[in-house]
Amino acid sequence: AVVSTQSTGEYDVTIAADVVFDPRVLPHLVQTIKKNLSSPHRKDQVSYICSTVRNKETYGKFLDEIDEQGLVITDLDVSGLKSTYFSGADVVKLIKLELVR
Repeated sequence: AVVSTQSTGEYDVTIAADVVFDPRVLPHLVQTIKKNLSSPHRKDQVSYICSTVRNKETYGKFLDEIDEQGLVITDLDVSGLKSTYFSGADVVKLIKLELVR
């Protein structure tokens, strides 16, 4: 959501969910995330990406693209979270992405 019409396009935190599903757009997705993390005026920007892993191959390609773009990935533990929306078979991943500085 845009908070102001005077937005500089620079954000401290980017949050995304259910955006890893089409292997064809993964390079563009990761490039966009990297661009959002690349402000010369801010040094502590971070992105959080939450994904339900429905296809391990697609999610693996996403992680490979993150690695190729040189982003730092931290896998956050969500194993203790309970959800009535997802079945027990669904794997939910939450990662934090940062730019190498």
